[in-house]
Amino acid sequence: MRSLSSSSGGLYISAPGKIILFGEHAVVYGRTAVAGSIDLRTYVSLFTSADGRIYLSLPALGVEKTWLLKDLLRAGERLSEYTVDDGSPPSLELLVPIARKLSGSCEDQCGVQHLAILAFWYLLLGVVQRKKDILAVKVTIRFKLPSCVGLGSSGAYCVCVAAALLQTAGLIPAPSIPVNDEGSLTWEDHHLDMIRKWSAAAESLIHGRASGLDAAVCTYGGVACFKPGTCIQHLRNLPDLRVILVNSRVERNTSRMVQTVKERLKKFPDVVESIFNAIDAISRDAARILHRPPEENGGDERVSNGGNGNNSVITAYADGEHQSLQ
Repeated sequence: MRSLSSSSGGLYISAPGKIILFGEHAVVYGRTAVAGSIDLRTYVSLFTSADGRIYLSLPALGVEKTWLLKDLLRAGERLSEYTVDDGSPPSLELLVPIARKLSGSCEDQCGVQHLAILAFWYLLLGVVQRKKDILAVKVTIRFKLPSCVGLGSSGAYCVCVAAALLQTAGLIPAPSIPVNDEGSLTWEDHHLDMIRKWSAAAESLIHGRASGLDAAVCTYGGVACFKPGTCIQHLRNLPDLRVILVNSRVERNTSRMVQTVKERLKKFPDVVESIFNAIDAISRDAARILHRPPEENGGDERVSNGGNGNNSVITAYADGEHQSLQ
C-alpha cells in the first residue's frame, strides 16, 4: 500500500490487488494459503469538505452519495458510551445496524454498490467512535483493478478507505517510509497492522465470512504465506516464476461461492475437511519452497506441480462458476 502527498492538501492512497496461488476457499476455514499482490491497483483521494457534508464517489460502480456530517457526529456521541479496544477493529455487531440506518442501506440490499457503501460507513463510524472532531470529507475511489474476478478489488477498496480515514482522523500518522523513487510512502508495521485489521472487518461485510487474506496482501503487498489467526509470513526469496493472469470476463460472486463451499462442508463434512487438509499441505509445501534462498530453491517445477494439484482438489467442491474456467 502506498500514499502520495499532495500540495493541495488531499490524501492519495493506493493498494494492489492480489492473486491466490494456493489455498483458495480452504483459507476461509483456517488452512494455509499463499498469495501475492499484483500491480493493478485501487486508488482513493480524500479531501476535506467545507460544506458540512460527506461525499462518496465510486464512478465505476455508479455510486455518487452525499450525507450530512452532523448525522455522523450525532452517532459518534452515542457511540462514546461504549468501551473501545484500541487493539481490535470496531465492533461489527455494534456499528453495522447504525451504518445501515445512516447510509440508507437496507438489510436485504446485497448488491455490490450497497455493500461498498455499508463498508464505508462502518469505517466512518469506527473512526468517529474514537475521534469526535472528525471533519467532513470528499472521498473518491477509482479502480484499475477489475471487480468480481477474484483479484481482491474489495480488499483493496477497504484497505484504501481505512487508511485514508484513519490518517485523516489522526488515528495513524502520515506515512514516512519510502517505497520507490516517485515519492510514494508507506507506514510502520504496527500502523499497517491496524489498517489490515480494520479493512478485514470491513471486507467481511462485502463477502460474508472472510479469511482476512485479501486485506493482508493488499495492505502489505509482496508474496506471503497466510493462515488465519497467525502472523503473516512474507516470502522474500522468490525464484523467477512465470504466472499467466487471464481475465476470462466471467464474473465471480465471492460471497455466493463461499456460501456454496459452506453448504457442501455441512453436507459432506468428512470429505470437504479432507480436501481442505490436502490443500493446506500443498500450500505449506509451496511456502517452504518459496521461502528458501534462490541458490537452494530450484523449486519452479515443484511449485508448478503444486499449483496443478491445488487446482485439482479445488474442483472437487467448486461450483459451476469455477468449472466454466477449467
